Amino acid sequence: LDVSLPFTHVVLSHVYLWQKLHDQAIAAARRAVELDPNNADSIANLGDILSWSGKPEDSIRLVKKAIRLNPLYPPLYDYYIGCAYRLTGRFEEAIASQHRMIQRQPNFLPSYAELAAAYSELGRFQEAREAGGLAMKLSPQATVDSLRRSLPYRDQATLERTLEALRKAGLN
Repeated sequence: LDVSLPFTHVVLSHVYLWQKLHDQAIAAARRAVELDPNNADSIANLGDILSWSGKPEDSIRLVKKAIRLNPLYPPLYDYYIGCAYRLTGRFEEAIASQHRMIQRQPNFLPSYAELAAAYSELGRFQEAREAGGLAMKLSPQATVDSLRRSLPYRDQATLERTLEALRKAGLN
């Protein structure tokens, strides 16, 4: 790996994140931004890592900056900011962001799960079940238990809140 390339650190940040090594993930994502401070993808990635690590407000700020730097941004930015909005209780913004993501990437399973959770947390259970049903259609093997093992939230309470919202949306 060429440690002088930002993308090397972006990839490394994801490896650390999915190993639930949040401090290392943040450090790697920050290093990518240090190497190329105007790289919108690196900035958005840092925002995503911070959201999973319990800093969704910082995530929103960074993803918005990435969007300013790249107005023709990839759809994944909408997923990132939508997740952060949900975690901060800004459910309508979360829903709008995930719908933008799905409009551009119709088979992106995580956005359907995020929609299900956001609708559930708003008490809009019919819409939550519809989004949850689409998520299960895309990945029938996914269960709340499998998500418990895999989702890389740093904060256990955030994980439990998300899983409870998904259960209320009809996921098993």
